[in-house]
Amino acid sequence: MRQFFLSFFIARRYLSSRKSEKFISIIGTLAFLGIMLGVSTLIIVTSVMNGFRDDLYKRILGMNGHLGVYAYGGENIKDYNEVKQTLEKIEGVKYVTPVVQSEILFTANDKSDGGFVKGVLPEDFVGREFLTAAFDGDVAEIFKKKQILIGQQMARFHGLVPGDIITLYSPFGITTAFGTLPRVQKVVIGGVFGFDMYEYDRNFIFMGLAQAQELFNKTARVSRIEVHTDTPDTAIDITLNVSNILPKELYGANWLQTNGSLYQAIEVERRVSFIVLTLVILIAALNIISAQIMLVKEKSKSIAILRSMGAGRGHILSVFAITGTFMGVSGTIIGGIIGVSVVKNIDFLRQLVEGFLSVSLFNQEVYHLEELPALLNYNQTFSTIITALSFTFLAALYPAWRAAKLNPVEILRYE
Repeated sequence: MRQFFLSFFIARRYLSSRKSEKFISIIGTLAFLGIMLGVSTLIIVTSVMNGFRDDLYKRILGMNGHLGVYAYGGENIKDYNEVKQTLEKIEGVKYVTPVVQSEILFTANDKSDGGFVKGVLPEDFVGREFLTAAFDGDVAEIFKKKQILIGQQMARFHGLVPGDIITLYSPFGITTAFGTLPRVQKVVIGGVFGFDMYEYDRNFIFMGLAQAQELFNKTARVSRIEVHTDTPDTAIDITLNVSNILPKELYGANWLQTNGSLYQAIEVERRVSFIVLTLVILIAALNIISAQIMLVKEKSKSIAILRSMGAGRGHILSVFAITGTFMGVSGTIIGGIIGVSVVKNIDFLRQLVEGFLSVSLFNQEVYHLEELPALLNYNQTFSTIITALSFTFLAALYPAWRAAKLNPVEILRYE
């Protein structure tokens, strides 16, 4: 223990550079800053990527379900109540929602626009946490009156409020002797929902299932059946089981099958970002080697004197190992604190920068989210810190080994 404190004392003196060692100090400072910025940036970027992934998973799966049941050839599903009861008996299934969904053209306040109408049963809307979190009101009463729910972005864009009337034009027309006439419904807005996801809030309209079946000419039929399971992984596990018990004209497809390219793209981007930023930390660690080699050269006489006074090679090794790891450890700790602090306040900082620079750093229409998401994964943060400390320790070993190998006789011969 006494030898450690002595090594620490000598290392501290070596790190307090004099004017003649300014250049070494600059290189050491750059190494410290490189590791600090590398660690903080890696934590911030991975947290933002995790936030995007988690937010998209929750919103896309919350809206569309973990698993969907479809008819081959894009046909409608008949006898959907029997299929629903069959699916509800499967272990791991939380709730099953028959859905009618189609594109729609509507007019409101002398403006025409397109969107999607989604028809669901009132009890299915209320039973899904994602939907009930988006709207606070009596959905059953609204659907009973044949009113609709629209997204808050759609309401803002068209200047609509509850009680206003919009006209819906169905792509499934009425065939008559005079040709095909469009199906038209004039409906009252019963409420406004908000998913905090621009694409949904801008384009989706909810109505009762029976009303949607009438609008799209799907009497006693639905477009698909959405299945929500305990976890997304559960849906992947039971997909084959679902397909086996369904009628032959139906099949099941989980979220990974229907949105696989999106999720794979997010995973690849997240991994590549991690690798690139890890290389930044590695480059910063290489600066530690440069600084330490120069420090060994500068302190060679001191090393020789210490060796002649009885200091062993292990003692010299520990002195320079401490000087090298000190820069890395301090940079890693400070970088970790900065990274975690930024992640915890990232949307506030984003708004602050946008206000100061008068520019938009996060366009809702591009990213389809209301705020910049960030999810701090403590396992990833711990892995980042361990990686940085490992690079630092390895970078400090070689110069320390060179210092320990110096021959004091050769150094002091001409002194």
